[in-house]
Amino acid sequence: MQPDFKKIGIRILRIYRIPKLLKLSCRIICLNRTVWLVGKIIQAIGLFEIMYGLIIGLRDDNLAMEFRYAGIGVVIFGIGWLIEKKLAGR
Repeated sequence: MQPDFKKIGIRILRIYRIPKLLKLSCRIICLNRTVWLVGKIIQAIGLFEIMYGLIIGLRDDNLAMEFRYAGIGVVIFGIGWLIEKKLAGR
């Protein structure tokens, strides 16, 4: 049977009386990872939108729709990039 590392970590925190600030910083690290992942997912959606715009342009021979979808994809990708860089702090 594998040891429960979460319980062991809590015991260590109780034994050494590590301040609540350290516990808070652990939560912030987890939050940063989540924000980073959300940023990456938004970037992937933006790249998919750009690809969809290129497919629309090739299929329908409609340059205006191609530029519209590509522009929307670039904006979505940029929002994801800003979220990843500025909010996640990586």
